Amino acid sequence: MFCLCRASATRCIASVLIARKQLQNAKKYTLTPQTNLAHCFPRRYLSRVKSKVSGRDGMLNSETERRTPRASQVESLTHKKVVNKSSDKSKDIGEKIPEKAVVKQPHKLVTADELKEFPFLTLGVSRQLTNRLNENLGIKTPVEIQSLAIRPISSYRNLVIQSETGSGKTLAYLLPVIQQAKHRCHTIIAVPTRELAYQIYIEARKLTPKKDLACYVSRPGIETEFQRLKESPPKIIIGTPKQLLSVVRDHEFLFSNVKRFIADEVDKMLPPIPTGMRWLIRKRERHPKPLTVLLAVIEGIAKKPVQYIACSATIDDQIVENLTDLQWGRRMNVIKSEKCHETPVAVPSSIKHNYVFIPDFSIDSKVAVLSKIFVQTGKKPTLVFVHRDHSSNDYVKELVDLNINAVSYYKQVLGGGLQDIKTFLENFRTGNISVVVASEEEVRGLDFKDLQHVFIFQVPRTAEEYLHLAGRVGRLGKEGIVTTVIAELHDIGLTRLLNIYKRLGITGKEIEA
Repeated sequence: MFCLCRASATRCIASVLIARKQLQNAKKYTLTPQTNLAHCFPRRYLSRVKSKVSGRDGMLNSETERRTPRASQVESLTHKKVVNKSSDKSKDIGEKIPEKAVVKQPHKLVTADELKEFPFLTLGVSRQLTNRLNENLGIKTPVEIQSLAIRPISSYRNLVIQSETGSGKTLAYLLPVIQQAKHRCHTIIAVPTRELAYQIYIEARKLTPKKDLACYVSRPGIETEFQRLKESPPKIIIGTPKQLLSVVRDHEFLFSNVKRFIADEVDKMLPPIPTGMRWLIRKRERHPKPLTVLLAVIEGIAKKPVQYIACSATIDDQIVENLTDLQWGRRMNVIKSEKCHETPVAVPSSIKHNYVFIPDFSIDSKVAVLSKIFVQTGKKPTLVFVHRDHSSNDYVKELVDLNINAVSYYKQVLGGGLQDIKTFLENFRTGNISVVVASEEEVRGLDFKDLQHVFIFQVPRTAEEYLHLAGRVGRLGKEGIVTTVIAELHDIGLTRLLNIYKRLGITGKEIEA
């Protein structure tokens, strides 16, 4: 009956199944997995045949048990007796189940009440991360740019994100990054300044363990971080392009599995080239920016496709074109807040814009009008922007002589580490420091909690520059004031400022000191 052709393993298995069905119908005997089939098949086919028969016998003998849920199976094995049909003997196998057997519970479904209370859950943010947001940051509801960007970021699409300053862009990309970073060196975040890198690190530290983060910027003690990178590589790495480039080149084997690259304040790291300046284009080709080199290195060592994300409050068509020529490609998506759709650059509506005239541009005149307005507005926490060619210490000295608690930002954080940045921001928040004097490059992208007033001692050259200066206040809908100081005889400064107001669609008010 088992004289079958050995030409094909498939035909052999089919013949066995047919023979088995015929024998069972004749009730002569039952073919079981223990039946000796060695005399019928070559050795190389025997294992396939036995596995096939075993699977069908198991299906017939325990069809009801197989359909039972897993939790019910464990419970029945622990408290009941199971009958082995091949031997018709009862065996109590409850003793064979370990006492600490853990049954994996199914995922808890999200209820309608939870979705209403924690809207982040609708964006795919996990319960654990949503709870940390609520407990550590007091945030329950996503803002506009977070609702628009979190899902596309989680889907690993190449993106360009534009939203006004202080609108929550950082948290929009931090949430998917923290939730999806599963292996070492998963995400790289590049920023233009070390102060901004520190601030992003501090914010991320509130949502994820310290071991998952690393901050690489030029500072004393950076060698310790390099050693940690070798011993216990973090999942998320933050730093300036120049420092990150050095780290990646020295540890290429660690960054071969990078999955996501984020460039925050990208317009500062890849500034657009004005039309007609061919000499600057040639210079960029000979001496590319550190971010451009870093992107090329990452693309060269990555084993799998990398997601690229760029963020800023000021992104024009030229920046988008530059990103397209880099790793972002033609298929990237551009996400803009509603306000950025209306105007090329958007300023938060909660900010009041003033300007005041002074007799001349001397430090004494500037400090005099600053101190007077500072007292008139109730001594609110104030940030003063000076030109990068001017010394902030000179302004601080004059303000201190007027009994105003002022400090130079550069002097406070020069050569300091993460703890120094934390201490400075905490002192400014609690009122131990009333006035901070800095340049635009030093505080680009920083978020000063409870800052209410910004003074600008030099009329910005462009609307984009004014936007970044003014954007230090009015963050997340909070009210703020921006006061620009202009010399009476400097008509060009007033004309330029009014043109900036017009382009940004805002109204400025003249005040008297």
